Amino acid sequence: NEDLESPFEEEVYEALTEYFDEKNIIPQLQFAGFRIDMVYDTKHFGLPKIAIECDGAAYHSSQEAYLHDRHRQKILEGHGFVFHRIWSANWWRNPQKETKKLVEFIKSIENSSPSIFEDRSKTGLAFTDDITIIENELSKVSSHLKKDLKETIEAVSKKEDIQTTLFKETVTVNSKVKVKYLNIDKDLKVQLVEQIVPKVEKSNGIQQIDIKTPLGVALIGTSVGDTVKIGDLDKYVRVLEIIK
Repeated sequence: NEDLESPFEEEVYEALTEYFDEKNIIPQLQFAGFRIDMVYDTKHFGLPKIAIECDGAAYHSSQEAYLHDRHRQKILEGHGFVFHRIWSANWWRNPQKETKKLVEFIKSIENSSPSIFEDRSKTGLAFTDDITIIENELSKVSSHLKKDLKETIEAVSKKEDIQTTLFKETVTVNSKVKVKYLNIDKDLKVQLVEQIVPKVEKSNGIQQIDIKTPLGVALIGTSVGDTVKIGDLDKYVRVLEIIK
C-alpha cells in the first residue's frame, strides 16, 4: 500500500479513524489491476470489503472516464467489493454530513448477515467486457450525455468481424499516435521511438517518447479504440488515432 495521494483522501481517512480501528482501513489498495482509494475491511467472514472512492468532479465529468469507472466497478464488485463514493464538492461543502453517510454505510454492512451477499468468488474470475448502464444512473446525467454514453456503449460492445480484427492497424515503433488521458480528459500526440528522449519537446504538436517508458510500453500493440493502463499508475489512456 502507498501513502494517501491527496488532501481530500487524507481528510476522509482521518474522519474514519475517529470511528473505526486504523487496522481495518487500507489506503491505496492494489487489486485485480486496479487501485482503490481506500478499503474498509470488516474482518468478518462472509461480509464484503468496502471500497471507498474519493471522486473529483474534473475526472468524472469525462464521458470516457465515466464509462471506464462503471466497468472497473463492475469487475471489482464481481470480486466481492461493495462501493461507497464521496464527491469532493460534497465533502468540502459539508464534511460532517458526508462522514455520517460513510459511517452509517460501513455499519450497515458490518451489521448485515453474510447470507444476503452473493458468493462471487468464482464468477468474479470470468473477465467480461460487457458494459451496462443502470437506468437510474443515466437519469442523473443530461440528455446530451445520455446520447453520447449510449453511442459509446454500443461502440465498445459491438463485436467486430474476426478478419477485420486480424488486419487492424496496431501501434509499433515510430508510430505517431493521438491518445486521450481519461483521468484528466486531455489529448496528446506522441511518437514512439527507440531512444532515450532527454527532454520534453514537441515538433508539429507531436512529442517523442521512448518505447521503454510506461506510456510507450502500454501503447505498443494497441489499436484505435483500445484503452490501456499506464504501468502501475492508476492512469488510463485511450488510443484515438494512429496518425499517417
